[in-house]
Amino acid sequence: MIRGVSTCPYCGDLSAGVDDDRPSLVLAPDRAGGRPCPHLAFLCVSLTAYDPDTHDKVPGRTGHWLWTPGDGTRALPTGPIDPLSMYVDEVMCGMLAGESLPAGEHRVGGATAGFRDADRPGSGEFPLARQGGHEVAAYLDGHGLYARNPDALVAEIRRLAGVG
Repeated sequence: MIRGVSTCPYCGDLSAGVDDDRPSLVLAPDRAGGRPCPHLAFLCVSLTAYDPDTHDKVPGRTGHWLWTPGDGTRALPTGPIDPLSMYVDEVMCGMLAGESLPAGEHRVGGATAGFRDADRPGSGEFPLARQGGHEVAAYLDGHGLYARNPDALVAEIRRLAGVG
């Protein structure tokens, strides 16, 4: 099943979804050709699957991704977080202030699992299709960072994150 991740605050298009069966990040699931929203600068998405009885993670059903224009989608490791994805996540979750924030105009779409469930119960944490007869559940954290000039925002965020 494809679950919506983030809607563009400028044009209202669904920018991405997660196919929770594979798992995989699906860009622009409602757009012909899967072309990304022109306002999209970054997507940072995590689908974490777990056994509801033991709370052990289910690796084959879990995925973490970062999407940027030009680089496309890359899977993020479960270990140490790279500086770019950490900075992008901090911007999207409102964890930075003052000079640490990018000065370029931008907006955030999407939400953490907790905010998703508060807004629409069952959208942030939910059961998945059974795997080998075992119950599996997951939670979805996903944000998009948008701008009228996404290339300028990407360059500024790369500079602020110290990655070029």
